[in-house]
Amino acid sequence: MVIYECRFDPRRDLAPVEQFGFVDLRSALANSVVPSVMPESDTDYNGAEDPDSVLGTPKDIFEAIDMQRAAEAAAAEAGSNDDKSE
Repeated sequence: MVIYECRFDPRRDLAPVEQFGFVDLRSALANSVVPSVMPESDTDYNGAEDPDSVLGTPKDIFEAIDMQRAAEAAAAEAGSNDDKSE
């Protein structure tokens, strides 16, 4: 079964979905080419102003523990700074 158009159905679907970030299959099949770079949008980085400042994925359990400790220390420091400003 081929579905050519998927419309929002309020009885089945939770919410409508914004149509972005997809590959145009009709064009890809007709031209035998899928674009290697999708258009950039604000949602690519979940609203992060500087994506490089976001922690990456740990390589092993030890790096994950270090990242967790660093995040907890930063949160504790931010909490203590909030207390001082009051």
